[in-house]
Amino acid sequence: MYKRLIVLLFACFLFLPSCQHNLGDTSAPKADGPVDLRYGPGSFDLRSTVNVTVGMKGMDGTEIPVMVFDSHYVIKKVGSRLAWNVVLDNQNSGGSLNPEPFYSVSFTTDVKGRNMADKVVHEVPGKDELGLGETILDGLELPLEKVAVGDPSIALPVKAFQSKDTQILFPEPSPKYVFDGVKEVGGKECYAFSYESELTVRQYGKEYPGSMHVSTTCTKEMLPVSADSELTMNGPMKDMVTVIVGKVRELTAQDMATSTAAQEAKAMHDLRTALDKAPLQLVTEPMTFHYVPASVRLKAEATLTPAEKGEPAVKLPFMEFVMKIDTAAQSPRLAWNVAMSDFKVLGQPLEMPEAIGFAFTTDASGRDIQGFQDNTGTGVLSVADIESDFIIPEGAYRSGDVCMPVKIKGKAANLQYDFPEGEGFVFQGVKTVDSMKVGVFTADIAHFTANAKGAEVVHHGSLSMVRYYDLATMMPLWYDGKVVMEMVKGSVTTTGSLTRIMD
Repeated sequence: MYKRLIVLLFACFLFLPSCQHNLGDTSAPKADGPVDLRYGPGSFDLRSTVNVTVGMKGMDGTEIPVMVFDSHYVIKKVGSRLAWNVVLDNQNSGGSLNPEPFYSVSFTTDVKGRNMADKVVHEVPGKDELGLGETILDGLELPLEKVAVGDPSIALPVKAFQSKDTQILFPEPSPKYVFDGVKEVGGKECYAFSYESELTVRQYGKEYPGSMHVSTTCTKEMLPVSADSELTMNGPMKDMVTVIVGKVRELTAQDMATSTAAQEAKAMHDLRTALDKAPLQLVTEPMTFHYVPASVRLKAEATLTPAEKGEPAVKLPFMEFVMKIDTAAQSPRLAWNVAMSDFKVLGQPLEMPEAIGFAFTTDASGRDIQGFQDNTGTGVLSVADIESDFIIPEGAYRSGDVCMPVKIKGKAANLQYDFPEGEGFVFQGVKTVDSMKVGVFTADIAHFTANAKGAEVVHHGSLSMVRYYDLATMMPLWYDGKVVMEMVKGSVTTTGSLTRIMD
């Protein structure tokens, strides 16, 4: 439901973005007369965010973080024209962070952002699934004539507001930002612009009342300084109100150089990339697997995508947390200590103890769990969860062998699963990343059934999972999974990952 609306909101302010400066006194001096808006050379780095709040009239809704990404602009003067380089990267969508570039383009324009030429879209590792890059380019053109305070000025990129399933219908045929004059920001005189209007949102042939408000401030070279944007829609359910809020701020050197979270995310992404690219070596002589004492940190993420029949899907960042695992030999068994922290549900941090701990013992394959201790009172982790994520193959296997069952956390799902006999995780072989030997296991089950406990309803589903293990310790390096369940009125897709945090 929100995917296209998010793109439409970005169209309002992607090129007129923001940082967290105080705009100061709104009665700042106005321009003395009409001004000629022109681009000038410079560079800037920005972080864009979008949050969605869904609620009912008269009630506070739940805010859900939907999208974060960074953009980097370099503009140089070449004769009478300007040469642009734009790169988008560090995208976090639905709780999944990919630091690599997902859009990169270079081109030239005149000083009005018109007459684009020499456009080259460069090959990058990521994919611009929402079309954000092209949306930016739609909003570059500045008016040819001078503008005075109160005049319509920069055109809203109306084309970006239309798609096959969603359109924004404005009350005027060619909506434009109003030029509000000059304001002082950080000791510099800047140009201020705004747009505000009631409008109509048309989705799948149905129309819903809404409104839009955008305010933005730029340097006199039309380089961005500050902006806020908000799109409100009433519907599609009775008394339902959806508010999509976008903000952008300037990235500081500290953001880009010292962010621990960004560094960890990049290291995790680099690990996944290396595992993807490493060639698979088939194993023809049976090999065995067992745990060796180790200490690791893992980042767990889960996303839900419910979709009713005939309606667009809504992607929700359901849960994420960090898990620290320490194991020690307790002959002939293995002693586990698990600490979990940094919980988020629907993107919102939970007020919980700094770390909640669990302890138990297993055999060398993670089976026969004994002495499970949970003194937190939260019930957030159960024996079923441990069995689901940390049982490893028992016995010796070659490439192509089914070596362990698929287990889904029945306690959380409240469903009893019935998987086809003989299907489970298949041992694919071994990859080498640097000096690390990595075991690869996959499960692809095209059809299974699940019964709701205490009910006769049978649900049908499919799943696809991959697991990478450090063969020296059998601790996870990377799990990825997708489960699709067909429900009575639609479907629910659950995607989850467990990735080693590389220190």
